[in-house]
Amino acid sequence: MMRMYPVLVVAVLLSSLMCSLKCTSCVVMQSRLVVGADEEHRLSNSDAVEILLQQRSFLITKELFLKLYPNYNTSFYSYDAFVTAAKSFPGFTTQGSRTHRWREVAAFSAHVQQETAGLYYVNEIDQSGDYCDATDTQYPCAPGQTYFGRGPLQLSWNYNYGAASAAIGADILSKPYLLSQDPVLAFKSSLWFWMTPSGCIPSIHDVIIGKWKPSKADREAGRKPGFGLTIDIINGGLECGKVTPQAQNRVKYYKQFCKELRVSTGPNLGCASMQPWG
Repeated sequence: MMRMYPVLVVAVLLSSLMCSLKCTSCVVMQSRLVVGADEEHRLSNSDAVEILLQQRSFLITKELFLKLYPNYNTSFYSYDAFVTAAKSFPGFTTQGSRTHRWREVAAFSAHVQQETAGLYYVNEIDQSGDYCDATDTQYPCAPGQTYFGRGPLQLSWNYNYGAASAAIGADILSKPYLLSQDPVLAFKSSLWFWMTPSGCIPSIHDVIIGKWKPSKADREAGRKPGFGLTIDIINGGLECGKVTPQAQNRVKYYKQFCKELRVSTGPNLGCASMQPWG
């Protein structure tokens, strides 16, 4: 058996990582949006893996943004606002294998398509409800303010506005209308919701990159890793535990984006058999 010397091992790993990094940075725009989303090689050296993670970049280029959201509202949303917001959430599209990272792009785009018709709408169409949970004493509703859906993922309810305020650097609990005026804040609010767990509810990010593992209670409730669980997190009370057209639309969009991005969908796409969180 040959002896492997530490210096040689590190040199080989770093060389392999630089080659892999160059490959993951290349996006070939042909008949589809991107080419390839195969799993990265598993590396045993944790330091070398960390180097690669630190150097990964935001996957969505401006060209890809225009292809993902061809009908976006140019009077409000912009690619630059998206990139600026994403800098506050550096894990978005940069963690997990290449497959997981591209699935995250597909999943985010699918929910954006369902919520805002692909970044077309800024505010929820039906604004008749105030979305104020008066029982929430931690984040009480501001007088005269309403918390209907705003932004790419249509952040709603006072408790979400309150919890997001510190993370995005704006008091949107007192001034929820800021999400309708500032596109960077709008993107930040949606990325906050995407990246942040809440109690026993995992973040969508952790689910889609394969980091989340179901507990016994989750298994008993039919909750399994996959795109279906992301629906349960976003709007499970209305769309999961039964067959609904909204959830079916999200799955349809997800499949379409995965096809265009040339990445597999993974298992457990629907949420009809999953119980919503209480």
